[in-house]
Amino acid sequence: AEALAAGVPALVTDTTPWTGLAANQCGWCVPWADYGATLTTALAAGAAGLGPMGRCGREWVARDFSWERAARLLGEFCHHLRDERR
Repeated sequence: AEALAAGVPALVTDTTPWTGLAANQCGWCVPWADYGATLTTALAAGAAGLGPMGRCGREWVARDFSWERAARLLGEFCHHLRDERR
């Protein structure tokens, strides 16, 4: 998330929880077997290709992973746990 927040596209393997990278046009989530080829593709894209992806990543993190949203979701979860015990 830190790289995305800084506007840097991410390349991760599909063993991570970042499957939303492609859908948000800010990186790649690939099997280990495809990592090297995808890295080559990413490096070949250069700043012109990676810049827009970086902006998309920054927007995604701001929208879906903000402190405010995390606090709200945690609060909702805590209320759910409390209500479940009643």
